[in-house]
Amino acid sequence: MTMHREVAFQVGYFDERLGAGSPLQSAEDTDYLVRAFQLGIPIEYVPDMAVLHYHGRSTRAAIERLHRNYSLGNGALCLKHLLTAPWLLRHFCWTIRSACRELLGGPRFDPEVSLSHWPIVFMNLLGAAKFACLAITRRARPPEITQSNRQLVR
Repeated sequence: MTMHREVAFQVGYFDERLGAGSPLQSAEDTDYLVRAFQLGIPIEYVPDMAVLHYHGRSTRAAIERLHRNYSLGNGALCLKHLLTAPWLLRHFCWTIRSACRELLGGPRFDPEVSLSHWPIVFMNLLGAAKFACLAITRRARPPEITQSNRQLVR
């Protein structure tokens, strides 16, 4: 993800409830893009760009943990933007549909490593519930960028 400094000032800080090391483990980058999109900032997808990212996960347990963490964050993301970006729920609906098809003999989420759709559904729901709890207690609310703290970022 790249952007001009003024775009970063307009969108604000990353939501500290989301992302690695946070209560919700992931989706901070997607949340940032959704917020930029909602502000009318053009988002460009560059499909021919390649980024090599060695994640170092080689065991099944590590891959499943990553899978669960992504699903947890995505559930939180859907709830956070439920009223302002309801289109995010499409993915959740598709996942439920795929999970039900899986019960009837349909394909698994990743047949190669035998990952199911059901943990995605469960973790999405758990992420939404966890986000609701964090929102109610107002933990780790991201600060707004103001003129006075712009100097700190520069």
